[in-house]
Amino acid sequence: MIVWTQQRLEFWETLERDGMAYCNEESWLYKEYSYAYDWLVSEMHHRLSPPPMSEIKLPLWCWVQYGSYKNRKPKFRPNKDENGYYPEVFIEADIPDELLLQSNFHLWGWHCLNGWQIGDEQLEKEIDEYHSSHSIEGRSFLSYPEDLQLRIKKSWECIFDLDYRNRRYHDRPKRNKPIQATFWLLKKEWIRSVRFRM
Repeated sequence: MIVWTQQRLEFWETLERDGMAYCNEESWLYKEYSYAYDWLVSEMHHRLSPPPMSEIKLPLWCWVQYGSYKNRKPKFRPNKDENGYYPEVFIEADIPDELLLQSNFHLWGWHCLNGWQIGDEQLEKEIDEYHSSHSIEGRSFLSYPEDLQLRIKKSWECIFDLDYRNRRYHDRPKRNKPIQATFWLLKKEWIRSVRFRM
């Protein structure tokens, strides 16, 4: 499957040198939303397979479909800080389908990262009742009891069903929804093209 991933220049240098590269450090996003990332990693173990090397702890991310089936490829938007742009690469790769775990980007970003349930109105009522009885302000996934956390995570499984659509969340049909994928490593032989921003 043709996919696109944006990575730091160091990632590309490792890929060039070793013939493969993978994620070996936690991002600030992982640290802030570890409950969601850890869940996704466990789903990758279950739905794909464990990583092929013990050094691999976290997945790589790519776009399968950025906007719609007619507009799959994202634009290369380099990141920058107060010192200017980071040296980055935009990679187009052809990765075997069975090595990718595809998911609904919209539901992942809004629901999983925020610790919200998906599509279970009864569970939503129970969460509201829990908030009322425990005087909790805001939605804090980590403040919920373990059984509630497990049920919320169970509701997240629908992000892997790309035909799942819930109009309550302004979700789109598969042909028009943003689709991401996670995978364990990138091999040099899968690369189709590379663009650089130095």
